Parts: sequence; C-alpha cells; structure tokens
Amino acid sequence: MAVVSTGGLALVSPKRVGPGAQERPFVMDAASLVSKWGFSDGAAFDDWWEEAFDEPAPENHDEILYALVVEFLMPAVHAAGCDGEAILIGTVHNPVRLATTNGQELYLPAASSDHPSVIVEVHRPEVMATVRRLALQADTDRNSA
Repeated sequence: MAVVSTGGLALVSPKRVGPGAQERPFVMDAASLVSKWGFSDGAAFDDWWEEAFDEPAPENHDEILYALVVEFLMPAVHAAGCDGEAILIGTVHNPVRLATTNGQELYLPAASSDHPSVIVEVHRPEVMATVRRLALQADTDRNSA
C-alpha cells in the first residue's frame, strides 16, 4: 500500500503477487513536473500499464499521462499552494511539465526546486475511466471532422 503525502515522503511497497494480491496504483509526483527526466523519463505510465495489463501501453500514452496529471496531480499541487499549469510537449523524455508556477515560467529550462512536494496515486478504475473518456473524445472529434 502506498502512503501518499503532501509533506515530502511517500513509501510505496512493491507489487504483491499471489492470491489476494492488490494492484499497484499509478503513482505521480509533483517533482516530475519540473524535470526533463520526470515520470521516469516519460516511461512511468508505460511501465505501469505493461505491469498492470501485460501488454504495451496505448499509442496515446503521453496524452493519457497528461490527462491523469491534469485530473489528479494538479489539483493536489494547487491544494499545496502552488499555482501552476501543466503542459504536454513533444519529446522523447518527460512529456508533461509545469509551464509556470506561482507566476514564474519554468518550462525552459525545466529545472526548479520551487515546487510543492506532492505525491498522488491513481487506481486502475480511475485510470481506465480516463482512458475511456479520451477514447470517446477522440471518436467525437473524428466524427465531427
């Protein structure tokens, strides 16, 4: 079980296996938003998905990560007193960064210690709800084009 903290420390146990095993949530931290190598150099969601479903992550994995950040991590960042905006960028590294925090631009260079220490976990049903919402939105966009 993960300990989620806005105070700086999160302890995450390894995935349990066997009967009664609980699924490991997808864990996101605010520090990843200000680093080129954040979210495990952009591979955290892909790694979680492959472990959770034993298949490659969907092609729109960067968009899914961005949606999860906006829906779950940014509200916690804002609650911790940081007025920031997440953006999605095209890169082979971390695709989701803070563009601004408390009125200061961060994106280039994306390196700052001026961020709250926030860690959130998102469970499989919440991830799947986000994936379904993005799929419906993409279908709607295709049909209206």
